Amino acid sequence: MNRFLTFHISLHFVAISLLLLISMGLSSCLNNDIPYPRIQAGFATFTVDGQTGETIIDNDKRTVTVELNEKTDINKVAIKQVTLTPDNAQASILLKGEIDLSKPLNVIISLYQDYEWTIIGKQNIEYIFTVEGQIGNAYIDPINQKAVAYIGTTGDLTKVKITDLKLGPIDITNMTPNLKDQYCDFSAGSINVNVTYHNQTLEWKLFVFQRESNVTTNEAIAWVNVAWLSGEGIEGQENGFQWREASATDWQGSIPSETTSSTLSARLSGLKAETAYIYRAYSGEEYGEEIMFTTGKAIPLENGSFEYWQKPKKIWLVYGEGQEMYWDSGNHGSSTLNKNVTEPTEETYNGTGKAAQLKSQFVGLFGLGKFAAGNLFAGKYVETVGLDGILSFGRPFTSYPTKLKGYYSYTTATIDYNSNGYEEFSYLLGKPDTCFIYVALGDWEEPVTIQTSTDKTKRKLFDKKDPHIIAYAELSQGSNTNGYQPFELELDYSWNCTNGNNNRNRKPTHLVIVCSASKYGDYFTGADGATLLLDNFELEYDY
Repeated sequence: MNRFLTFHISLHFVAISLLLLISMGLSSCLNNDIPYPRIQAGFATFTVDGQTGETIIDNDKRTVTVELNEKTDINKVAIKQVTLTPDNAQASILLKGEIDLSKPLNVIISLYQDYEWTIIGKQNIEYIFTVEGQIGNAYIDPINQKAVAYIGTTGDLTKVKITDLKLGPIDITNMTPNLKDQYCDFSAGSINVNVTYHNQTLEWKLFVFQRESNVTTNEAIAWVNVAWLSGEGIEGQENGFQWREASATDWQGSIPSETTSSTLSARLSGLKAETAYIYRAYSGEEYGEEIMFTTGKAIPLENGSFEYWQKPKKIWLVYGEGQEMYWDSGNHGSSTLNKNVTEPTEETYNGTGKAAQLKSQFVGLFGLGKFAAGNLFAGKYVETVGLDGILSFGRPFTSYPTKLKGYYSYTTATIDYNSNGYEEFSYLLGKPDTCFIYVALGDWEEPVTIQTSTDKTKRKLFDKKDPHIIAYAELSQGSNTNGYQPFELELDYSWNCTNGNNNRNRKPTHLVIVCSASKYGDYFTGADGATLLLDNFELEYDY
């Protein structure tokens, strides 16, 4: 009787539901005001001939950036492959054949709504103009086709030997006349050179001038315990720098230039924080102007020992009562199902105090849920939207660390989870999991927003190719450490730079530190039980 009654009520409910659906369908015939779904359309892949490195696709700024080798004609770049997302999105221009990337190319990608994207081509052509007895680097202006070199006070402008000259892409450029290894007279002004490549000819003007002084001291780039010195001198002379504290009267030391050219540079280590110094360049028996610089402040990591924790209600938080949050974790999401993927532990590197335990595990009930990597990061867990976590990576930071040091212990496990939608990582199933620690210093205007999602159109992960990154370092470990091991990550300040450039003079705003017991946890792939212990993190400011 009860089962019959239940069945009767169910049929009644289905009948009412069908009537509602029919009435909704009829009304929609009369007034079709159902909004189109909002799905952001964009690029999944984009590659071209002559490309160096990987394409950078920024879904937030809607930009696609490719870097081209110097032989490629940037006015006629051949497209190799383009994939739009979703698959049925349409582009406003034909993305086949050749495109002109000499300036940013705008394209509309449409699916219900229009989204304006910009394709950017970057090309670094190395230009060279050097002369015998040169002081400093030449000034080269490829837009206005002008190159200027300088010689010393005793140089002869009527007889200047050009030791190297390159004014276009390597191997495909013809210069008329070819002045390399030739003696030229620059006393009357410039010398013209016709430069031909990619079926075009440009007229360059070469200049050589005499300097009023043979030695120049440039502004130093001062960090905390390190300063980067630079200047200009006479090539072939004994070149370097002298330095002293501003309060001292005698020079406290000298350091040779790290280069053999007329452009001088050196790294001065062992300096005191928040201290004024004076230095000058020297070349032979001549000295440049004295320049003052002041070193910065050494900023320590907050709760880098992971000593302070609290557990209001059911969530473990990585800061003590009355303290400000610096570190956070995914516990805010996993604790909704009574699990904390990050907890304190008394298993420390020196046997005292506390450390952080990051344990990867499946978080769910009755098989419904998803894999959650044990994680810890400098920043804040903002909110949970559906099953997605919205995170804020990074803390305000304005100093220049050289290393992140600490201790870690890792116990791996066999990868047994791979979420739907991330089948490209299915090859990892059955293999040992890998822990991951990375540190990034950047000049973001605000902390980096992260969204972990099984929906690729919503996913937003940290991109180590982000142009805002000033310095970066990482550690991966895919086997058991059998106890704590020390680690030392030296930040690379030439990260994402090319042609020998660096980011030493960029001003940082935020520091990002992220640790995970499962390297591919962002893609919901990893091993249940993989465990990473962390202790005694600290920043160093010297080499």
